[in-house]
Amino acid sequence: MRTRLQVLLLAGAVLLLASCSDGQLINAGGENGGGGLAFVAMCIMIFVFIATLFFVDKVRSRKMDE
Repeated sequence: MRTRLQVLLLAGAVLLLASCSDGQLINAGGENGGGGLAFVAMCIMIFVFIATLFFVDKVRSRKMDE
């Protein structure tokens, strides 16, 4: 139950942030270092996505073994 609440709170925070500033969180136009920040944010998203894929596969294989 606690984990579901944390996921819901995180999803709500992401939706709240995505709705601000006309849906553009990071201006990648290069002004004030925005291009570098956008690249770092993209790398973090890719690493989180790959880690999630590995985690889901590990949980699925663990359930198949049981």
